[in-house]
Amino acid sequence: MDRKSILALVLIGVVIILWPLYIQMVTPVPSLPLQNSKSDNNFLPKKDSVVGKSITEVKRDSIETKIATAGKKVSEKLEVEKIITIRTGSFTAKISNKGGGTIRYWGLNKYHSVDGKSVNFVKGSHNLNVNLNYQNTNLNLESAFFQASTNDSIIEISKEGKFQISYVLPVDGKQIIQTLTFYGEGYTFDFDVEFKNFGDDVSSGEYYLQWKSGLVGTEKDIVTEQANTQSIAYLGEEKEELDPSEESAEKKFSGTTKWLASRTMYFMVAMIPLDKDGIGCTLSGRNSGSIKENYLSLNMKFEPNRKDRFKFYIGPMDYDNLKELNDNLTVLMEWGWAIIRPISRAILLTFKFLYGIIPNYGWVVIVFALIVKIVLYPLTYKTFTGMRKMKEVMPRQQALQKKFKDNPAKMQQEMMKLYKEAGYNPLSGCLPMLLQMPLLFPIYQIFSQSIDLRQAPFFGWISDLSVPDTIATLHTGLPFIGDFNINPLPIVMTIFTFLQQKIAPMAPMGDASDPAQRFNQKFMMYGMPILFFFLFNNYSSGLVLYWTMFNVFTVAQQLVMEKYIKAK
Repeated sequence: MDRKSILALVLIGVVIILWPLYIQMVTPVPSLPLQNSKSDNNFLPKKDSVVGKSITEVKRDSIETKIATAGKKVSEKLEVEKIITIRTGSFTAKISNKGGGTIRYWGLNKYHSVDGKSVNFVKGSHNLNVNLNYQNTNLNLESAFFQASTNDSIIEISKEGKFQISYVLPVDGKQIIQTLTFYGEGYTFDFDVEFKNFGDDVSSGEYYLQWKSGLVGTEKDIVTEQANTQSIAYLGEEKEELDPSEESAEKKFSGTTKWLASRTMYFMVAMIPLDKDGIGCTLSGRNSGSIKENYLSLNMKFEPNRKDRFKFYIGPMDYDNLKELNDNLTVLMEWGWAIIRPISRAILLTFKFLYGIIPNYGWVVIVFALIVKIVLYPLTYKTFTGMRKMKEVMPRQQALQKKFKDNPAKMQQEMMKLYKEAGYNPLSGCLPMLLQMPLLFPIYQIFSQSIDLRQAPFFGWISDLSVPDTIATLHTGLPFIGDFNINPLPIVMTIFTFLQQKIAPMAPMGDASDPAQRFNQKFMMYGMPILFFFLFNNYSSGLVLYWTMFNVFTVAQQLVMEKYIKAK
């Protein structure tokens, strides 16, 4: 392999290196876990909250809640904040009458945080909210206590069942009615809002459906998770994003708004108007370095005595779920650059198909690596035989180099003839590896963001294919190194990469006594395995498993081809 070939491989390695470095550059290293963060953004009024408590715990003395409405005051006598628990096969939710449906808790039964508890990425103090300008005064409903349509405290919903609860708030002889409908399967609920007997009291002619809190982190790797935390709006046929890189940021949009969403690495909240589109929206957020939060506000045209319907999705970033809910929601899945997105989707579909046969994603990765190796076999075989032929004619090449050393153009011409006679392409040794690169990047995206592979175990110490298989950490204290993770899979990968280079029939592209050529050979033999070790050491164990097994199959394939060719 000549210098150009080595340079090509080095450039590929540089691209792989720069990707995680870029992620770290655009996402400051947090100093605090998200679960302990507190929001002080002006978008969020500071209110007392009750999170995950039982009804008996939230009882309080009789209070008078007053809501300012155009110089008048509406009073309600309240003795208790009423929280109802909704249990389905997919989630457990606690819903409060405060705000007319504030979500105090939303736990996903199938998914777990690093502490082993059900994933709850919703902040219970404030989230779902309706806001409007009533008689030139802002009417913010998140602190208002609504009257619930049921006194039940726990509701169990069967797989085919559903449950509906309405919250009513009197305002100057009028009513604001918010109705939530929950289903026994899936991660959605319907949210209806109706302004009954309202006339021209809403001065702006619009109201706002809001999600007023950031999402709680669920992963151990906070840096990577925050790099994937953002809010998104779908206006017309265009996706608009907000990823706050400063302390606070805000983007306002006008026009047909199909949906809004806020996402983390694996989970998301989306609100989708059903009967009519929104007329604009605001994406806002903040990034303090230790936390990144995004907030949503959907502008809706105000129409009195009309029920506006919305669908909320609070669940995993699952491609099938999003496609079934709204085909446009699949743009939330970050599959990398546009050129590799179709490959990423194809690989994920292949993984899911294989998982239906082999219910272990570790074995799915191994089988997938074998399939790729079989598909590339004709090219690998041709490359292998070509390199052996070139090795045989090496004395003729060296003779040409000496004969035409003062005429480089003629030497190049004669050497190309020699390559053609031998059936050898100087770059053919790199082709199998180069063809792997379009697969490595999509596989990296899949293992980093696919909910199917999150916490997917293989065997032994490999308990999660979406993260490195770390068994110990060395606290070096060295600059630019810091803590160094000891991961067995990259070590195994490095050994087989070395074996692959050792048995490959490489022929030097020049005088074997030339120091530059000797350096090239040593670099390919020792430098490439070491380079790949440091490249892959902090990548997901699923990606490293794929590359390791690909190298294992390559070594086995080379040994078989060597024996076959000698037998001929």
